[in-house]
Amino acid sequence: MLILRKKGREVTRIAIVVFSAFVLATIAMTAIAVFLASPGPGSQEILGVGIGDPYGDKGRVFLSGRRLHCVSLAEGDPFASVCTISIAGKPLTIRARRNPPTHPVKFGGECAATYGGEQWPCRIGSRHVQVHWFAYIDDPLGLDQTQLDALRRRYLVENLPEEAFVGGIVAVPLVVSVVILLLAGVWLSYRRSAGVRIWLAAILVSMFTGVVVFIISVFLTNGFWD
Repeated sequence: MLILRKKGREVTRIAIVVFSAFVLATIAMTAIAVFLASPGPGSQEILGVGIGDPYGDKGRVFLSGRRLHCVSLAEGDPFASVCTISIAGKPLTIRARRNPPTHPVKFGGECAATYGGEQWPCRIGSRHVQVHWFAYIDDPLGLDQTQLDALRRRYLVENLPEEAFVGGIVAVPLVVSVVILLLAGVWLSYRRSAGVRIWLAAILVSMFTGVVVFIISVFLTNGFWD
């Protein structure tokens, strides 16, 4: 019986470690996906693209600036850069420039979009109060609902509602804290001398880790909510 109990405890420890590793790996991969879908770097003229009318039947699709291929244009060109991305098998090209710092509309700019051999009205606006320089094409480029839905699935993260990110900011640190505490419990279960102080230290470490993950989550997702 004693041997069976020891084997049972060992199986439980291994299961906890495997489960914890899976959870942490899933969170890490999710963090990478969120980063890749976040607004583009500040060095780009546009940080993302919005296609369609949010109040229309088809809705709006967002594309992160990190999905774009952008290059600077020669000095003297009316635009500062040109960005391209393939949509439904055709290239979308957006030429853009930001307003200079002295302009009354500091976070504005100008853009021109070409898709399917046609010119499409384009404007520069903000996605959130702290996220600016998105290129908006209010006409859905002639794409039908099926094509727009396919775009949303392909670029899923940037098209999730704000509530998903706010919920993640709360849930992920809690999950990480619990996982760290479980791993600490597995480690301490091998130490016969583990006392109350060591357990309290493990709890403090898990709480501290949760706070750090919370701060990282806020910075990682601040381009998706107001």
